Amino acid sequence: MAKKNKAKSKHAPDVLDINPLTALDDDDLMNDLLSQLDSRDQTVKEESTTASNEMQLEKQANELEVKPKRTAKDRFQARRVSFVEASTHYQLIKPKVQG
Repeated sequence: MAKKNKAKSKHAPDVLDINPLTALDDDDLMNDLLSQLDSRDQTVKEESTTASNEMQLEKQANELEVKPKRTAKDRFQARRVSFVEASTHYQLIKPKVQG
């Protein structure tokens, strides 16, 4: 049995001949593969953007549901603050009249 194993090990492994035409084909295949991967990356980016937007919209919807309803007092104070801000802004842009 030992002789059979030695006989097998003496044979040189088959060497593949690399043909220049197959090298060009390999380049084409590699370019095709890379372009497919790039297109998949774009698809993944679009899907992740869509998922992110949906999650953000859901978060905003949950926040709106959680907010307590404003009372009459809260609405009154908000109007008062906005009125004061508006009048202050108007005084800043109003031209001063000299008499």
